[in-house]
Amino acid sequence: MPALTIPQITARLARQSPVLSAAKVAVKSRAMVACIVRPGPQPQDPAEMLLIRRAAREGDPWSGQTAFPGGRCDVEDAACDFTTACREVREELGVDLTNRKHYRYLGRVSDMETFESRRVNMVIGCFVYEQLAPQAFTLAVEEVAACGWVPLTAIACAREEDVKEVKWSIPRDTSMYWYLHLLGLTELTLPSLVVCLRDATKIRPEVAVDALSLWGMTLCFSEMLTMDPSTGLTPYRSLPIIGCKIPHMFNSALHDMVYTLYVAAWRKALTRHASGVVLWYPPFLHCLCAAAAAGAAGIGYLAIRSKL
Repeated sequence: MPALTIPQITARLARQSPVLSAAKVAVKSRAMVACIVRPGPQPQDPAEMLLIRRAAREGDPWSGQTAFPGGRCDVEDAACDFTTACREVREELGVDLTNRKHYRYLGRVSDMETFESRRVNMVIGCFVYEQLAPQAFTLAVEEVAACGWVPLTAIACAREEDVKEVKWSIPRDTSMYWYLHLLGLTELTLPSLVVCLRDATKIRPEVAVDALSLWGMTLCFSEMLTMDPSTGLTPYRSLPIIGCKIPHMFNSALHDMVYTLYVAAWRKALTRHASGVVLWYPPFLHCLCAAAAAGAAGIGYLAIRSKL
């Protein structure tokens, strides 16, 4: 695959029609992030995107994670997603995305939603900007430990062997937790990539910026920006005896086989994300079990009748 340049990214965004969430959620249940890109060091080099390593904070579920700069909406943002993204970047990195001498707005990718009890409980949006001129970052030490650049081809050209696995557990306070626990669906396997931050800015010299794990929604947004919608980074498992590979989503190989059938039979955008799997996979599993039970009962009935 050729190097991804800024003009190619701009053209890709222009061709896309981002799907924006229409869910009615509280102000604090919306969050906006910014994907800032810049040309590579040399004309033939791929464009790079800015990632941050979040500060380590006790009790923070995103502590130490690799992400785009951004955060939750505030009432002061007047329900404007653009304002939220600019404010959060200014607070975290000390730069102004509205300064047209330094930044150019390129577009927006589709929103992502998370679910709880079959309802949308969080909406996350992503704006894409080009950095027009080098600019120093001033990190908010209580929120950001480091920031740096990653070539877009690290995602776009990732191979199957580059995909690592991250285990994500459903929080115990989720309303469906014990129901999912009985089904063996409380722990999911999600794809991740190992990335290194170039030209990093750190709050302390000892902050590590090598071998960081890029996963979750940040990886999903990165895929939307750099990859064909029909493809995606997926961890696989090999079935014993048969030897074929199937997507690895759950601890149980049986669930993975049923999930493969689920994706093939009912391909929805949400099946790429943990929240969508939790929302729709259990009903599909129950329907499949009911169909299997009905089929077994029918075969048993016919077998009994044949002996009468």
